[in-house]
Amino acid sequence: MRGYARAPVSPMPDHKKKRFTGDVIMFGTAMLLGSSYPFAKSVLGVMSPLLYGASRYLVASLFLMAMLVVMRRPIALRRRDWPAMIILGLIGVSLFQACWGLAMARSSPSLGSIVMTTTTAFSAILAWIGGRRLPGLGWAGIAIAFAGVVLVVNNSLARFTLSLGNIDGALLWMLAAFAWALYVDRCAPFNLRLGALPVVAWTTLIGSLMLLPVALAVDSPREFAALDARLFGFWLYTAIFPVGVAYLGLTAGLERLGVSRVMVYMYLIPVAGVGLSAALFGDPLTAARVLGGLIVLLGVILTRAALDRSARATCRRIGGPPMTDPHYWTFSEWLAETVNKIVALGLSAPEEDRADYLRVQIEAAIRQAFRHGQSGRSENDPIAE
Repeated sequence: MRGYARAPVSPMPDHKKKRFTGDVIMFGTAMLLGSSYPFAKSVLGVMSPLLYGASRYLVASLFLMAMLVVMRRPIALRRRDWPAMIILGLIGVSLFQACWGLAMARSSPSLGSIVMTTTTAFSAILAWIGGRRLPGLGWAGIAIAFAGVVLVVNNSLARFTLSLGNIDGALLWMLAAFAWALYVDRCAPFNLRLGALPVVAWTTLIGSLMLLPVALAVDSPREFAALDARLFGFWLYTAIFPVGVAYLGLTAGLERLGVSRVMVYMYLIPVAGVGLSAALFGDPLTAARVLGGLIVLLGVILTRAALDRSARATCRRIGGPPMTDPHYWTFSEWLAETVNKIVALGLSAPEEDRADYLRVQIEAAIRQAFRHGQSGRSENDPIAE
């Protein structure tokens, strides 16, 4: 029998390999973030919420600090950054984790993983308060998301079950979602200047150290003795993986995929939370909770789409940097023209549009510069397409 030569297998292009790696990282990150809900519920059966939140975030912060050392990233904070880091730690860790733990102790993990998805809705409202445009589609998405929350908490398609006695957990989840949205919103300028990982590491450390004295004032460290080997493993897992490793995954995903694509994977977090809660821990999965969760996701997706559409429309209306034509622009020429145009158009843009314009154009310019660097070309070569 005559043999046939096997065609050579061409290697995957660098940009496709980078995107594939980013997709794998973000899928794993979403699974880790969603897994914290059912595992935490088991630990909270014997440990108080405040001590649980403070202790696991303290461990997570030490893990993140160690990773900064391993990655040889700068750790020291300037004196001017300390007040902001303290406030961000108070909001994004102390308040967030206190509400998160207290809510988890009062409700099911599947409810929490769904309600926490409304962080996107709160982020949109904060952006609107800050002067950004929010189209009607965004407001409709917010209304739909909160309507889904009501159905999830009601947990019945046949009758109305809401009362003051069964909504306290949901209200705490909503407060936790708002605190996290506020934390992410206020971290943005510091992430650009200091880097996302150092900001997360410092705020996690500072926030856990502020929450720990409060926890020790009302709880006892002897609660750790009540953890058997299984529950201690759950506690350690929720400290290192859904917090420490997941934050590293988010940073890597943002570098490889950008904000919009990363947000798609964030929609998997409630799916992971609900699925793991039902499969591994027997959390009841009712038709009302499934339908309500889908409605919340629909509202969140619509809200996110409205924000992205508004940002793109702003850039089209104001204008953008020069097109990257390899026949006419070297990298040095493109860089100078791009910086000048972004600054000029950004400063002249209406105040309510400025943030959207700068965010989109700066991200696009950074990506183009990264592509050029990856291509191996010099500053005097035509810019990579």
